[in-house]
Amino acid sequence: MQTSHTVTPPSPLANMWVLISQELSRAFTSRQGVIYLGAFSFFCYLFINYGVLAYAFISPELGGTKLGATFQHYYSVATYGFPILCLFLAANQTGPDRERGTLRFINLRCTRDEIFFSRFISQVLIQLVYIAISLIFLVALATYQLGYDTSVLPDALLALVNIGIVIFPFVALMALVSVLVKQPRQATFYAGVLWSLSSIFMGLIEEYLPMLAPLNILVLGMQFSDLNELTGYSKMSFAYVAFIQCAVLLLAGRFFMGRKSL
Repeated sequence: MQTSHTVTPPSPLANMWVLISQELSRAFTSRQGVIYLGAFSFFCYLFINYGVLAYAFISPELGGTKLGATFQHYYSVATYGFPILCLFLAANQTGPDRERGTLRFINLRCTRDEIFFSRFISQVLIQLVYIAISLIFLVALATYQLGYDTSVLPDALLALVNIGIVIFPFVALMALVSVLVKQPRQATFYAGVLWSLSSIFMGLIEEYLPMLAPLNILVLGMQFSDLNELTGYSKMSFAYVAFIQCAVLLLAGRFFMGRKSL
C-alpha cells in the first residue's frame, strides 16, 4: 500500500527571505558590490574627516558643542546625500531582471508581491548598511579627534534611525520606477525628473492654489529644510511624512507590478 506525501510549498516569508538574501549577497559579496562598498568607504572617510569634523571645529555653535556640531553637520549632508544615493543604488530592483527575462523564472516560484516587496526591503537594508558605515567613520573619527563622549553612541543610533526613515520613500520611488522601465539609468533619470517636477508643481500650487497646499506632503524631501533645523529626538516628529510617502509609492508600484508584463 503506497502512502502519498504532500509537499508543503514554502511560505511567503521564506520566499521573500531567499530573494532578500540573494540581493544582499550580490550587494556585498560580489566583485562589483565589494568595489562599490570600498569606494563608498574611502570617500566617506575623506568627507567625514576633512568635511564634517573640520566644519565642526569652525562652527561649534551649530550644536552647542563640537560633537553636537559634528552630528548637526552630518545630518545636513546625509539628509540630502543618501536620498540622492538611493536614486543610483536602488535603481535596479526589478527592471534589469525583466529585461533579461529572469523575472518570469522567479515568478514561477514567487508571487509578484513577494518579488516586489522583497526587492524593496533588500534595498532598504543595503542603504542602512551604507548609512551605518558612514556613522561608524563618524563615531571613530569624532572619538579620536574630540575624545570619547557618552552621548556619541546614542546620537549615532538615533541618526541611523532618522536617516533610515528619510530614505524609505526614495527606495519606494525607485521600486515604482523600476517596474516601469528596464534600464537602471532610465530609472535614475526618470526618478530625478519626477522628483524635480513634483517639487516645481507643488511650488506653483502653493503660490496660486494655496487651498491645495496640504498635498505638499506627497513631495519627497518637503520636510528636509525643517528637519535639519531640529535636534535630537525632535527629528522624529517628521517621520510620518516619510511613511505616508513610502506607502503611497509602494501602493502605486504594486499596482503597476500587478499589471506589467514580465
